[in-house]
Amino acid sequence: MAEYHIAVLVGSLRRDSLNARLANALARLAPPGFSLRRVQISDLPLYSQDADTSPSASVARLKREVAAAQGVLFVTPEYNRSIPGVLKNAIDQGSRPYGDNAWAGTGLRYASDLTDDEWRILEPLLPSALGRGRRRAWPLREIANAIFYVLRAGCTWRLLPDSFPPWRTVYRWFVRLRDGGVFEAINHHLVMLDRERAGREANPTAVVIDSQSVKTTESGGPRGYDAGKKIKGRKRHAMVDTDGRGLTLDNHPDNVQDRDGAPPLMRASRGRWPS
Repeated sequence: MAEYHIAVLVGSLRRDSLNARLANALARLAPPGFSLRRVQISDLPLYSQDADTSPSASVARLKREVAAAQGVLFVTPEYNRSIPGVLKNAIDQGSRPYGDNAWAGTGLRYASDLTDDEWRILEPLLPSALGRGRRRAWPLREIANAIFYVLRAGCTWRLLPDSFPPWRTVYRWFVRLRDGGVFEAINHHLVMLDRERAGREANPTAVVIDSQSVKTTESGGPRGYDAGKKIKGRKRHAMVDTDGRGLTLDNHPDNVQDRDGAPPLMRASRGRWPS
């Protein structure tokens, strides 16, 4: 039987910490065919992009041990509702510079990152390089990963981790893709792919229209008062197929009734869903 090597990273540096004891116990109790080996992270320097071209011996060792493993196990406490800084530093060291990501083979870094299969679907739908002028400083895959991280984590742009491109660059790309209708085109393409995967026709012939009301502040667009639901905010009219896939969304002030919001939604859907 082939043996699976699992790299174990402990997020506590204390010699007799409970997490270190737990990691040692897991190594002793590993089932046949599995080998758990602890990776030292206490000697790693703080990550700096200046050191990308000449990594220290401890960083090179970390990357070798992680790349050689078939899986990674984190055993860590929680500090201030987050992972300890020493573990975050190890993740950053292993993932930089771009193109030399030791976590790539393990499928790790962030849960929101695109897999290779997902990127092969998404890449043709994104703007291609112009072929003139200054070359792009950051790959579009990293830009997409950063956008998905913000969507999944719900954080502000300024709180993007350092392992992503600068937040201003990511936000500029987000605005460009949003205003250029790229996100709508991606949704349209993915809906058709998923319908065909489920054995349905690519274009739906029956849809369902509904609305949702949410509270909002004065900023961020129009708002109104829904006397029925007693909510001051915005109403989102949604058109979905019979399996629940989102086809077209349209926002209105909350005082727009469903009978008045449905016709604009149907007109907006005609371009992509004519049937």
